[in-house]
Amino acid sequence: MSTENLIKKLKEDEKAIFKGWNFSHIQSRFNQEEPHWDYFKLAKKLLKNSKSVLDMATGGGELFSKFAPFDIKAVAIEGYHPNVPIAKNLLEPLGVKVLEANEVEKLPFRDNEFDLILNRHGGINKKSIKEIYRVQSRYGLFLTQQVDGNKNKII
Repeated sequence: MSTENLIKKLKEDEKAIFKGWNFSHIQSRFNQEEPHWDYFKLAKKLLKNSKSVLDMATGGGELFSKFAPFDIKAVAIEGYHPNVPIAKNLLEPLGVKVLEANEVEKLPFRDNEFDLILNRHGGINKKSIKEIYRVQSRYGLFLTQQVDGNKNKII
């Protein structure tokens, strides 16, 4: 692709409507590999034995909504402001409390509040690890799926 065409394409991409975790406008231009294990199935299994769950960096709530119905305390956080109303519209009718909060900053929760914390592709740093530990109950679990830019290898 010529530099001129690349710049034209990038300008078109800037105008694309980005809602939630929807990348359909670039679907034909990327490959996505899944790990050998299934995040969704494992999270669903863990939810069966949980009394409270926090979904970090929920995006528009597309994946988290698939765990409904929620008969437990369910909270989702999203740090990208345009996604918050999208997540609220999708998740709040399902009984999920949605808050605008950055997953790599201080979390707006009490100590030991959640027995399951989910984070699929959300940010993680030293501060967030301490915060996860703080808001996770004594025997709670943290499930994450993280990827890097190198052919989606698990890190």
